[in-house]
Amino acid sequence: MTSEIRRATANDVALFYGVTAPPASMRGVAIVVNGEVLGIGGVSMSIGCPVAFMNIREEAQRYPILIMKATAKLKQDVFSLYKCPIYAQRDMAVESSGRYLSRLGFTPMEENSEVYIWRPQSRSSCLPEQQ
Repeated sequence: MTSEIRRATANDVALFYGVTAPPASMRGVAIVVNGEVLGIGGVSMSIGCPVAFMNIREEAQRYPILIMKATAKLKQDVFSLYKCPIYAQRDMAVESSGRYLSRLGFTPMEENSEVYIWRPQSRSSCLPEQQ
């Protein structure tokens, strides 16, 4: 097995979602196993707010360490660019989704909330820093 966690490209998005262009602008990472994109995670803007997401194929569940490595890369390479809160919606169909978001540093907006928030150390601007 060969695996790679890399910056997601437009081609990765097209292969994963089956579209020629992403539906929204995003910054993210791709989980690739044996040349196949098994997951995409990142941050996209929704109504002016950054929203985190992680979408993985069923077969990616066989690689939990790879998913956690992708999560670490996502935090380091993408979340760190934002100086304002990033929001995420817990997937209620996945029992461990709340623990996963907590491990990333998200906290529920309210008790038993589906919406979580990640707060960076600095809050000077909501736009990501230019690279």
